[in-house]
Amino acid sequence: MNAERIGILTGINGNMATVEFKDHVMQNEVAFIAHNEERLKSEVIRVRGNVAELQIYEDTKGLKIGERVEFTGEL
Repeated sequence: MNAERIGILTGINGNMATVEFKDHVMQNEVAFIAHNEERLKSEVIRVRGNVAELQIYEDTKGLKIGERVEFTGEL
């Protein structure tokens, strides 16, 4: 996909995160949460309207509401 698809982190609970987005997002899609200089890998578990729930596969310590999320379009 050429267009950059992004969202904003709106909630964090352990290794689960809630993200609001504007464009199309697919279930099981890979996403990266931009945190400081890192990109934390995650997977879209559920999509409801313009809200996605992600499972994060890396350490979530220090994550904050408002962090940028990049959706890859890849499963």
